[in-house]
Amino acid sequence: MNIMIVEDEPPILREINSIILSFPENYHVIKCCYNGYDALQFLETNYDSVDILLTDIHLPVVDGLELLESVSQNYPHILGIILSGYGDFEYAQKALKLRVYDYLLKPIDETELHNVLKRSYEKKCIENIMPDNSIHSGSYLSDASNLSHYYLSYICLGSYPCNTYRYSETMDKKWKKIDEDHFQKIFSETRNTYWLIKGSSSSERTLLVSTTEKNFLNLYHTLNKLIKELTDKIPITIVTINEPVNIHNISSYIQQLQNDLQKNIRFAKSQLLCDPSDSVCNIDMSRFYAKIDKLVALFQSKNIALFENELQSCLRLMQKNALTQSLIQRLLDLLFTQCFSLCVPKINKEKEPICTPVNDLLYLSTSYEALYRKLKVHFTELFQMLSEENDNNNKQMILLRIDHYIKEHYKDPINTKLIADYFNFTPAYLSKIFREYKNVSPADYITTLRIEKAKELLSCSNSLSIKDIAAYIGYEDSLYFSKVFKKYTGYSPKKFQTDNSHILNSSIDK
Repeated sequence: MNIMIVEDEPPILREINSIILSFPENYHVIKCCYNGYDALQFLETNYDSVDILLTDIHLPVVDGLELLESVSQNYPHILGIILSGYGDFEYAQKALKLRVYDYLLKPIDETELHNVLKRSYEKKCIENIMPDNSIHSGSYLSDASNLSHYYLSYICLGSYPCNTYRYSETMDKKWKKIDEDHFQKIFSETRNTYWLIKGSSSSERTLLVSTTEKNFLNLYHTLNKLIKELTDKIPITIVTINEPVNIHNISSYIQQLQNDLQKNIRFAKSQLLCDPSDSVCNIDMSRFYAKIDKLVALFQSKNIALFENELQSCLRLMQKNALTQSLIQRLLDLLFTQCFSLCVPKINKEKEPICTPVNDLLYLSTSYEALYRKLKVHFTELFQMLSEENDNNNKQMILLRIDHYIKEHYKDPINTKLIADYFNFTPAYLSKIFREYKNVSPADYITTLRIEKAKELLSCSNSLSIKDIAAYIGYEDSLYFSKVFKKYTGYSPKKFQTDNSHILNSSIDK
């Protein structure tokens, strides 16, 4: 942490500098100034290298209050700490209004200075982890005055998520319960201070631990104990750094930990990774691709019983080899794509890649058994599609394909003309046969699907904005979406969200 000291009395300045340098933490006094003007001149070109400004109030040329006001306006990332005599309380009050972080009374007490710098370091760590300054969920379990080393970990509950906004409140509730039942108990035993900070998704958290231990081994045992306590309840993956972190490197460390987590997380298996590069295994993937080929052949022959047995065998092989989630997703994506391609006309395969449900299925499953059950449901639907008469000239089959296409793409900016072009029909003919099939026009059908999805989202979360929901289901204009929603439901989106909040609460309680 880089500190700048501004004090017009040389003996006091030298004393403060000497005390700071005696502390065991990674503190650096990068500049000492005797007046506010010199301090501002230095900050003009070096502001990004200063973390803490320690300044007296009474300074020549430019006083401390002017200096702090300029820093507050131009360099808000710098934490201001004022040096104040007992008679300067009125000035200290003014300084606090300038968002000064803390103050110290003269003569400087070494312990107080140490504590203030410790709190400042912790605050800078949190700010660097969360550049948007969002409120973190932290737990302070002991007196941090004697703690000096900070370790960083990244944690994921369950499978690695892709898009989890629908489950964010439920997952936050799980995190709160785990924090209360496990983190607090385990870290209180070690008398370490920790912070659990929201990560990129509702499943992820950044863990910052402050400890007196220079040796990482004790923290490793603590994290390992945490995993053992949780592994029966839900899979948990922790990726950690085995050396203390510096506040200036935290953002890059977190990015690396996220990448390591995404690359190395095992499906339905808890693990603690200290050096993720060591965990990468060379697995012979040819066995798995052979399994996929066999499954596709069984699917094409419509042998449901043998297909389901082979699917179970494939999942057991994945579990035995502890495949990473990314490898499992790659294999299942391939299986879904090839099987789905057998159910749809060639024109679809030529137009665009097939979107598979694999990512959601993996995220919603915490075991291979649960994953199998969900896969079985989806493949049952594909078998039903395959059993239909595979004749592109059959109107019923074409309408089923159109129906499927709309359900897959209703959140995109589609309309009757685009759908007609996709299936090589005229818009008039498409509207005619679709109305015979569904008793509604394609345009009304798209709107109905969007409104039903909007109702689901509004019932699932109170935190989602109307604008975000409108954008998600395909409306660029949230005002237009609100008008359409009220026309179809009789309620404004906000009123519907408020009236149905009990649905969300009851589902979470279950």
